[in-house]
Amino acid sequence: MTFPRTPDRARPGEAQWFWPHRQTFMERLAAQGSSRFTLREYESIADRFGAAIESRAFGVGDLNGATTERLRRMVLREVPEYARTYAKFCLGRFINHLVEAGVATAPR
Repeated sequence: MTFPRTPDRARPGEAQWFWPHRQTFMERLAAQGSSRFTLREYESIADRFGAAIESRAFGVGDLNGATTERLRRMVLREVPEYARTYAKFCLGRFINHLVEAGVATAPR
């Protein structure tokens, strides 16, 4: 299963390094048998995190603990309050994936 980005979200100079990690994460969730609803939720939060990275032109190595935490908080503020708890869980798993891949440092 592939999880392409929608063309209307692509921007010149985007952080290309990020999207293969997002793809791997989504494929792993699909392989674990996650439902379509669950996959859409994870995809949405990962895309928001990726957009935050792109808008700030962060490269590999720029996501230290403090920066990762700032991005996490910023992304979660954009999520409606009723959905924030689940979004926080999904984003935490995604950030852990990035940490395990060696492209981010876990926030404290």
